[in-house]
This record gives sequence, C-alpha cells and structure tokens, in this order.
Amino acid sequence: MQWQILAASLAALTLGAGLYTWITDNLMISAMDRQLGKRLEIVAQLFRQELPWKRLVLYLPGDQSTRSHQEDQNRLRQFNLRGGLERSSLLDAGGRVLIDSADANPGDYLENIAPGRETLLHRNAQGRWSKIYYFPLGQGECLRLEAGREMLAYLDTLQTRRWLALGAGACLAVLLSLGLARWLGRRLARLSDAFLRLQRGEPGVTLQAAGEDEIAFVSRGFNTMARELEERQQRERTEHERRVSELRMLAGGIAHEIRNPLGALAALGEWLARRPALQADAESRDLLTRLRGEIDRMDLLVGDVLAYARQPRLNLTWQTVEHLLTTAALADPNCRLELTPPYPALSVDETGILTVLRNLIINARAAAGPQGEVRVGARARRGRVLFYVADDGPGIPASARDAVFQPFFTQKPKGAGLGLAIARNIMEAHHGQLRPGTPSRGALLVAWLPAREGG
Repeated sequence: MQWQILAASLAALTLGAGLYTWITDNLMISAMDRQLGKRLEIVAQLFRQELPWKRLVLYLPGDQSTRSHQEDQNRLRQFNLRGGLERSSLLDAGGRVLIDSADANPGDYLENIAPGRETLLHRNAQGRWSKIYYFPLGQGECLRLEAGREMLAYLDTLQTRRWLALGAGACLAVLLSLGLARWLGRRLARLSDAFLRLQRGEPGVTLQAAGEDEIAFVSRGFNTMARELEERQQRERTEHERRVSELRMLAGGIAHEIRNPLGALAALGEWLARRPALQADAESRDLLTRLRGEIDRMDLLVGDVLAYARQPRLNLTWQTVEHLLTTAALADPNCRLELTPPYPALSVDETGILTVLRNLIINARAAAGPQGEVRVGARARRGRVLFYVADDGPGIPASARDAVFQPFFTQKPKGAGLGLAIARNIMEAHHGQLRPGTPSRGALLVAWLPAREGG
C-alpha cells in the first residue's frame, strides 16, 4: 500500500512540477523579453545620437573593401562593446545589409523575414538565448541590434537557479511523499494485521485510534467491533461450557451405568468360551469371538465417553516444540514435518498434547488417504505457538465447520465422534484453542498454546 501511495504522490509531483515549469518559463521569458526590449531601445537611441548613421546607410555592394567601410565597421564593434551587444547592423527597406559589425557584406540578407519588428526571446541554433531588436531610422532604413551575452547572462543564471530550486523542491517532495507513504503504510499495515489476528481468533486485539482522520475512524470502529465480538464469544463460551458440563455429567452417568452390565457380559462371555461343548462347535466359537469383539468395541466407546466426561488433569512439565512434533509425527511415518525454529519452551501436559496432535494426524491421514499429503508443523507468534495439521483430502464442508468439535458428531461410518471433542477439552484446559483453518484445499486444523516464560 505504501508504494501505491508513493507512486500517486510522485505522479502528482511530476504533473505539478511540469505545470509549474511551463508557467514560470513563460512568465520569466515574457518579463525578460520586455526588459531586454526596453534596454535595446535605449541602446538604439544612443546609436542614433553617437554614430553618423546617415553616412553609414550609403554603402553599396562591393564597398566592404574600402577603408571607410572598415573604419565604420570598427566603430560598430566598439559600440557593441559599450552597449553590451553581440551584433549590430544597418539594413535597408528590403532587409539587405548596408553595414554589419560581423562578417556580412553590403547587399547580403541576414534573415528571411522583413525587418521592422523585434523578435521574442528564443534559443538559436546553438542552443543559446537570443534577442533581436529593430529600430527604425528613417527613409525605410532600420538598425538591427542583437543582445549580447552580458544582457542574457542573467537569464541563464536565473533559469539555473530556478532549476536548482525546482530540483531541491522535488527532492524534498519525494522525501515527504516517501515519509507520508511509510507513515500511512505502517498504519494501514497495523490495521490489516489486526484484522488478520482477529480472524485467527486471537483475543484482546486493539488498535491505537488517536486523531480524527479516516484511519483513526476505522480503527475506533475496529476496536468497537473487536470488543463486541469478544463479548459475544465470551457469552458463547460460557453457554458452551454450561452445556458441556451438563453433557459430561449425563455422559459420565450413562457410561458408568453401561460399564457395569458390560463387565458382566464380558465375564459371561469368558465363562461360555471355556465350556467344552461350545469349544467343540465351530459356529459357537465364531459367535463367541464376535461377542468379545463387540464387547471390546463397546468398552472403548465407554472409555471415550468417560474420558470426555472427566475434566482433564494436567501434569505440567516444560517441553520443547520439536520434541512434541517429532513424537506425535510417529503416528504417521508418511507425514511431512515442517519445523521453523526458534520456538519458546512450553509448560504443558505432555500426554495430553501428544494425544491432541496424534488424533489430528490420524484424522488427517484418514481424510487424505494412503497416497495423500499430510503436513504437520508449528510457528511461534506473539507469545503463542501455533500447531497445525493439514491434508489435501476433501476438506471440511462449510456446513460442518462449527460442529466438528461437538461431541458425538462424526462423518465416519464408525466411531462415537468424541476424538476432536476430547482434543478440544485438552486444549482449553491449557488455556489454548483448537479450531479449523481456511486452507486453499483440503483441511487445516490449528491448535494455539500460550508460551510462558521459564523452562
């Protein structure tokens, strides 16, 4: 964004500088032209008073070799030095030279235009400033005066100063534009970063909203939105915790009630399996095997329900992120481990966090399939560590994003749908979060853990 602001500022500066240059050029040239015209008119009056111009107009073609012509030509040159002229000439009514201080001979033409008017300031073929002034003398003759370098030197100096001032102003404007672009860019970057942090679910995101400009107005609106969103999320968490607490009590009671008769059924199955008559019958052995399998499956489900119903008890120890990831990745030897150290040490329950990560990795592999890609990694950000597990499977449907962590929700043909709910309980017991991300393809689950000082 700051480069776009800088580009717009430089474009405006270039346009303004070009317009300024064009206007000042015309004003300066017009003013200098009037001043030089007045000065050349004064010089022409002196010429008419000091030189015998009536005799000078009598020269004809071929008179350039005469002594009188050479003497009068020297007088013209001396007058040029006194008057600050580059060149002076006498022309007849047809524009032909009568006498010239330079190398033009009587009868030559100096210009293609007819004399009788002054020319505006302009640059000649050599790129130098030039000003020619015609002063009528009588009977059609006129005096042609060309301004000398002394008269035009101030114009060059003035224009040089103007370009220096313009260059200094342009440099200052570029620096100011760059400073403005960086200042606005930093403010917009902070605003964008705050939106991204809020989107990731980070709590307590606020912006400084000093001032009365548009960015300050948006920042105040963002703070209001973030505060209301956090209050709503707090209400939702309180309601969720209440529902979860009630559900845990119900699930725990039901699981205990089921476990007792389930234990009796298991004991009865073992007693039947030891009966000689049943051991001799192949069909009976098959039925008993199936019975034991179903009892074991029910026992695992009851164990999951009890695990969900119990509040996690944490045995906190200092662990490194590298150790947690490399240990959890053993659940899927084909997953790709992505480590970007350095990481802060974490005070966590090792068994609980490994349970969470392994659960996420196993679910990702089931979604991606044997040939799919599963990525596991972590990043450290603003006093937190973000663990992520991504796969290139079909992804989480939009309709199920808010329900994947609810107990007993599952899209698998088997299972009680408690794996992610248990993982979420463990993360919340660590004052962390577990939520779905927004990948370009597949699924992404993100687990946040706070990093504490120590370890």
